[in-house]
Amino acid sequence: MNTFLTYLKQEYTVDESFLSKVSARFNEIIQSNKTIILPPEIPKDAAEAFTSFCKGDNFLIENSIVFSLLSIFEEYSVDEKITECLGFITNNMTFEDGIQEYFTMNSSVKRRCLTYEIYLSSHLSETLKYTKTFLKLPPEIVTNIVNEKSSKDVPIKMMYDFYVHALKTNKQAYSDMSRFVDWVHLDHRDLVDFSEHLEEFHLKTLEPFLSALINSKNCGTKSSIHDAIQCNFNQENHFAGILAKLRKKCDNNPFNEHLITAKASSNDVYAICGGQLKDSIFWTSANIDKSNLIFQFSKEMKIDQYVIWSSLKKTPRSWSLEGSVDGANWFDIHTNTNFDVLSKPFSRLSILLENVFTIKFLKLTQLGMNSNNTSNHFCLAHIDFLYDAVSLFKTDPKFVVGGSSNVFTILCDRTDKFWSSIDQPNSFVTFDFGEKKLEMTGYTLKTYNFPKNYNHLKSWQVLGSNDENTWKIIDSRDDNETLNGPLMFHEFECHGEPYRYIKIMQKGPNHNGKNIMIISGIEFFGKLDA
Repeated sequence: MNTFLTYLKQEYTVDESFLSKVSARFNEIIQSNKTIILPPEIPKDAAEAFTSFCKGDNFLIENSIVFSLLSIFEEYSVDEKITECLGFITNNMTFEDGIQEYFTMNSSVKRRCLTYEIYLSSHLSETLKYTKTFLKLPPEIVTNIVNEKSSKDVPIKMMYDFYVHALKTNKQAYSDMSRFVDWVHLDHRDLVDFSEHLEEFHLKTLEPFLSALINSKNCGTKSSIHDAIQCNFNQENHFAGILAKLRKKCDNNPFNEHLITAKASSNDVYAICGGQLKDSIFWTSANIDKSNLIFQFSKEMKIDQYVIWSSLKKTPRSWSLEGSVDGANWFDIHTNTNFDVLSKPFSRLSILLENVFTIKFLKLTQLGMNSNNTSNHFCLAHIDFLYDAVSLFKTDPKFVVGGSSNVFTILCDRTDKFWSSIDQPNSFVTFDFGEKKLEMTGYTLKTYNFPKNYNHLKSWQVLGSNDENTWKIIDSRDDNETLNGPLMFHEFECHGEPYRYIKIMQKGPNHNGKNIMIISGIEFFGKLDA
């Protein structure tokens, strides 16, 4: 095996059949080229560098010529220089830079650049994140790469995300790539999500297959599948959960339209907004960099002051407050750096701003680690924003709060974010459907991305109520093992009366022996009526 193929095998995950195919192509090149003839389209700098190589002189590889050189060395099978160019690309160029240089090459050169296709294919299985940059490649190259790699090296979820992204970019060019997606092994939420895009993508041939697959994943018995089909098919015969339907009605966030609200036994961000400080209530984020809270008001407001209280531990030290009128373009309002005033538990800090700002959105972001200097947990006991000494939360009681770590993340997206309670018995999350009532036939839960025997649900109850005082058990699970692992997803059958409020409550310790309750995803099935 030549030097370049050895390099590929050592540096990347490339299977033997793929290497054999590449090796055969190189043998063809060797046999068909006995004299060196450079095409006139080769850039002058690249031609001079290759001439220096032929004379035995040293030459410098640069970003502007590396892909032209690569195509020449490939043409004449100069293995050691192919490896050198590829190493230069890997070590000195970002993937975006590589794409840009690749497309500055003349088309006649580009057709011969098999090596770069191999580089893309190898890079794909290791680090490539599917972005718009990658989709600038000709569809036939993308298809060839995916065809070679998808069966073994590309994770199922990554392949699915790429396929959806590709369809949104150019559905005509990529519609035939559905055969590369391992649909059977996708989780229920991804399947429901994609079914909502079918009409947009004009892929009606997939509808019967996906509907059948989604139905089979909903529940485990014929009766429960029948109930779910009866309650969850919409007019277009697309299967969808209750929350998926609500998301579709209001741009993926049912909280903004108050179609559903939620609260929790702890880490309920609404509990710390405005009103009176309670020393037993606080909100804390997950341990992630730049944790934040985003506040959305129903109309434009003015702000000239804000107040924050530290909690019992993990007090903030550095943070920024930003404002926006559209939720997309943000401007600075105030920043604190290495501030120790809040280092003591339940300390109060009131900040009078130098100017009056007009906002509809506010974003509070922790910068760096907290005052303990041991983690990125962002923890607050109380927060308030004011104008003329009047709370904005009081002026606009229909405000909405989102952020990097709160109970709403388990409903509004398909990310790996999660909600976590503190370590206290009977932790819970309650969902309020407002003027509607949910008659449940099933539900799904998803775990967070931590190993087996961490803080995964073990025993819990699903309860229903119409007044938040009297609760009736809809479903109960004890010593359950189906959710003991990272990003596990399972469907549970149940049958309940119509209820406005649905509560998921942990019973006893989790798989780690603690009372911490953690959920990263949830969906309800059934009939939602007024």
